[in-house]
Amino acid sequence: MKLFENSLIDFLEEILKFPLTTVTEEKTKVVVPDLSKYKRGDYVDPSWAPVFYNPVMKMCRDLSVAAILAYSKSYSPSSSVSVCEPLCATGVRGIRYVTETNVVEYLLLNDIDERAALIAVANTLLNSIDDLADVFNLDANILLALSRKFTRFNVVDIDPFGSPEPFIGSALKAITHKGLLCLTATDLAPLTGAHRAACLRRYFSVTAKTDCGFEIASRILYYGVIKHAAPLNMGVKPLLTFKGRHYIRCFLQIFKSRKAADETISRIGYALYCSKCGYRELSRNTTTLKCRECGGQLEKIGPLWIGKIFDTAFCDEVLNEIKCLGLSKSLTMKLETILSESDINKLYYTTENISRVIKMNEVSPRVVVNELIKRGFKASLTHFDFKGFRTNASYNTLLKFIKDLSSLLHEIS
Repeated sequence: MKLFENSLIDFLEEILKFPLTTVTEEKTKVVVPDLSKYKRGDYVDPSWAPVFYNPVMKMCRDLSVAAILAYSKSYSPSSSVSVCEPLCATGVRGIRYVTETNVVEYLLLNDIDERAALIAVANTLLNSIDDLADVFNLDANILLALSRKFTRFNVVDIDPFGSPEPFIGSALKAITHKGLLCLTATDLAPLTGAHRAACLRRYFSVTAKTDCGFEIASRILYYGVIKHAAPLNMGVKPLLTFKGRHYIRCFLQIFKSRKAADETISRIGYALYCSKCGYRELSRNTTTLKCRECGGQLEKIGPLWIGKIFDTAFCDEVLNEIKCLGLSKSLTMKLETILSESDINKLYYTTENISRVIKMNEVSPRVVVNELIKRGFKASLTHFDFKGFRTNASYNTLLKFIKDLSSLLHEIS
């Protein structure tokens, strides 16, 4: 096998004219650009290589493998699935779906860069899955448009550099009823309010800077899917939302019916946010934009998805798969946090922002959560922000509670 691997790399390097190496992610070995050859000082950006491979995204790929397993066992109409990855680069994500799940009956990989497509072909050979995988070298939207004439996929995975928006419409047309749409977005600056005009152009949604910006970004992303899905008589159900280091990853189930589309539309609304006192809510009613807590002007953010962004049962299944696969402890801990927050459909708060509002010392979010639970409220940390937490307590109650807690802790210290 080592002789074949070396011969394959020599062959590819002769054709592509840039250095390659192999890396192993869990059970899967793939050929990738040798990033050490592209260092500038002590730093290397994966985008500097001719074909993209980002080792930092391994956690995202680990999560996706577990999500595919969870989907195939409890959410897919059949136990075996077909997968399309139209922006595959080296193909590592899709190939891992095959080698590490044993539920993929067909894999279609594609990349518009012929160098990436060639490496993806080599990686299917290296992992002995070339009998159930095809690799194409087309524009992603053209590939999805052509494929739907012959087959639709149970899973379509869109993992672009930047926004998934240009590919969502084509992906929806290529997916089956009850299929799983996986999306990655790295354009967090527009989505979280740093570039509001870009967000409006891209997603037709008005955003703003808030202390819960990553959740706002996720809800705008879901709206971005819905505005493509509803005209096609499709509804969506968010199953899992994951904030990574520099990206947001969304897993949605697609339902093809007018009823599903109508139900989805009924969960479109706005986030109302007061930058003065920190009040926030998700609502369809925007007739008044006066803050009920301080009388200030509420910012109207959206349209966006106001329904649940986690399906508790799915998150539990994914967590079980992560444990069974023996994946990283850090991923396990993130999913445990997601599971705990999954049933509280309220925008999260941060202790940092609340301490600013009440002008008192910041309290540990873990202490806040534990004390809220003791008093009968629902409360959880959030994986979106290490200083963040969710609760069903009213904002007025929450502020008074944290004031008292901060004073008590100050006296004790």
